[in-house]
Amino acid sequence: MLKSISYLLWVVIPILFTSCSSSRPTAWVIVNNQNSEGKPVEMTLVCKNEKGGNPILTKQLIKPGLQSFPGFSIKKGKYEFAVTANNNLVGCSKFAMVDSDRWIFISYIQSDSVKLNKSYGYWDLTAFTRINHEYAGLDMFFQNRKPANLN
Repeated sequence: MLKSISYLLWVVIPILFTSCSSSRPTAWVIVNNQNSEGKPVEMTLVCKNEKGGNPILTKQLIKPGLQSFPGFSIKKGKYEFAVTANNNLVGCSKFAMVDSDRWIFISYIQSDSVKLNKSYGYWDLTAFTRINHEYAGLDMFFQNRKPANLN
């Protein structure tokens, strides 16, 4: 009996420790599309590991409003997240350390300068890209906890 318990401890405990250390965090992507025309925008998210390897590519047609990409599992490490929209005319790239689950928030806005100033006050339009007489901008930030208002 004692021998079987000893054997069980030598087999089960290492399996438990290795299974816990090999868990992969999940990246959840939340997108807010504020397009004045109400048209969907094709958006591409590329996730590249600092050490190399195959990048993760996610391509979605984003409707106006708040929505999310499907989550994807990645290995722990430092990653570069790059987002492009409008056939690569607008883009944003940032680095993030992924050691636990991450929520990636992407904000896309496209409107003319008058509507931007009325809605948000003064904006530095040099940070935007001009597309068909309108200004388009893309920004991204990361959070390590799930926001309370997302269910």
